[in-house]
Amino acid sequence: MEDKIKEISRLIAYAKALNMQLNIKDNFSTRFKLQKLSFLLRILNNEDIRDFNLYTHGPYSPYEATLYYMYSAEEITAQSCEIIDEYKEKLNAVFSQKYEKIIEGTATVLYLINTKKASWKDIYRKLKEAKPNFSIGELVDSIDLAKNFVLTKEDWNEIYKTAQEESKAWERASLEDISDSL
Repeated sequence: MEDKIKEISRLIAYAKALNMQLNIKDNFSTRFKLQKLSFLLRILNNEDIRDFNLYTHGPYSPYEATLYYMYSAEEITAQSCEIIDEYKEKLNAVFSQKYEKIIEGTATVLYLINTKKASWKDIYRKLKEAKPNFSIGELVDSIDLAKNFVLTKEDWNEIYKTAQEESKAWERASLEDISDSL
């Protein structure tokens, strides 16, 4: 029971930090978001996701559903839980999206990455197959947000540094072309 209390405490703490409504019993949208939040927290903490399966609306765990229903029924009370700013920032980028499709898509991408070990190109193709009602923009937005979960700040710094170096190389080549034509 202690593990359940810890897990629901973490889920509720982050839900509140993200200003999510917790009307669990009567609101599909709330339950949908709690499922995705729980999944994304597990990804951020490098925790086991084997109890999640891919359903119509992305990753879903019956176990997680029992947790938030227990909380809703006041069978367990959430305790205080530390909010990690880096996690909150990544989660807020997902949950501040205007459309729930992007939340669904981002969680689905991360599920595919963690269960299929596929390339980004394969992930795009699989996401498009799994979500035929998504526009190209929604597919790309979902993948971009998912990248924030799997790439570290060091990875992003390396990407930025490489991009800057490439940009400078292109700039030099362009200036050489201009000076050659004069």
